[in-house]
Amino acid sequence: MYQELVRNALEPLLRREQQVLAGVRSGLSNRQIGEQIHVCEDTVKYHLKRIFLKLSVSRRSEAVAVAVYNGLLDGFDRDRVATEQNGSEPAQQASC
Repeated sequence: MYQELVRNALEPLLRREQQVLAGVRSGLSNRQIGEQIHVCEDTVKYHLKRIFLKLSVSRRSEAVAVAVYNGLLDGFDRDRVATEQNGSEPAQQASC
């Protein structure tokens, strides 16, 4: 199986890449992911390209499947990370 070939050969995902991929897993658009993590849509696209390279995939659904299969998203709590990032501050608008 494809994912078995990928297992153990993966570069770890950065925290921001995990946040982007969690948004993809939730079915969000690039724009919505950007709004959620306070970055520009182009920045989300950049992170997705890096994720695709790291996971050796070419589609969003493949990226999520490979990441989950390899334990790169298991237990990742995007709400907790968002809270850690923002503390008690209100949500900010991304500046592009």
